[in-house]
Amino acid sequence: MVDVVTVHKHTSPHANTAHPVFFAVLAALIMSIALGVGTSLGKLVASPLPDAGFLARLIPAMLVTTIAIGGVWALLLRKGSLSLEKSGIRTPDGIMKPALTGVLVASLAASLVILPAVLLGWIQLDLTSGSQLLYFLLTNLIIGLLLEAIPEELTLRGWTYGSLLQRFNKIWSGLYTTALFMVVPGLSTVVSAGFNVLTSQAAGHIGIAPQGEDPISYLILLAIFGGTLIAARTALSAQPVWTSVGFHITFLTVNRLFFADGRQTGLVADRLSADVVLLVPVYLLLAWIGFKLIAKRSRKHESLGAASL
Repeated sequence: MVDVVTVHKHTSPHANTAHPVFFAVLAALIMSIALGVGTSLGKLVASPLPDAGFLARLIPAMLVTTIAIGGVWALLLRKGSLSLEKSGIRTPDGIMKPALTGVLVASLAASLVILPAVLLGWIQLDLTSGSQLLYFLLTNLIIGLLLEAIPEELTLRGWTYGSLLQRFNKIWSGLYTTALFMVVPGLSTVVSAGFNVLTSQAAGHIGIAPQGEDPISYLILLAIFGGTLIAARTALSAQPVWTSVGFHITFLTVNRLFFADGRQTGLVADRLSADVVLLVPVYLLLAWIGFKLIAKRSRKHESLGAASL
């Protein structure tokens, strides 16, 4: 059982405990730079293309992943700050099994909330175009993975959380990782504005929340989302980061289909009132419970396996 009171893990008197925290913060900073520079540079490169076209959206997403993973490799992996195993990137379960676990938990939790809302008339669905829906699901999968799910999970729930575990217990490591996760979007807008100014473009929006969104509500949602992603990361015995990746991309897809406006998805979701969006933290809580149950079962199987030996 995790000792909630004891924050610091026991280390030898000669252990260098500053480096794990430094590398954890550095990984979050790399993600902020990747998001800020990648999106701004991508838009600049893709400026001759149609704004809403797939390729114009793909270029920034590819740059974000390239900068994030390249930064981790150059500044963290080569310095031996954390192994691929401890970061959750390389595990015995591979990629697909953990990723599907994340997808299934997110899908089930969302269904338990959205289906009753549809039956009660809180959300009214209208399929306007099946082909457009399929196109959205495919392009959203690609863009969402490259722009957000893969780079954010590998840097934050992978390197940041894994590094913090060398200094703190699981609870504090999760809390600090989530706090850094909440800082990344706002910091990336500062990076983006700086890049835009250097390249003679308009600075653009700077803020802790996307333009037009309430900052407090946005940060609360990020905190709940971040906590659920930590639960996903720690659900399976090997603690692969790919569970978080699967959950992350499914969360983005569900929200864009049922709770976002202005997207051409082929599925119109009319919400009875603005308060219906509060269903999002509800299904995040259900997913968190689901991951905790999986973690409990994983620990039980580990104990039984150890006892049989």
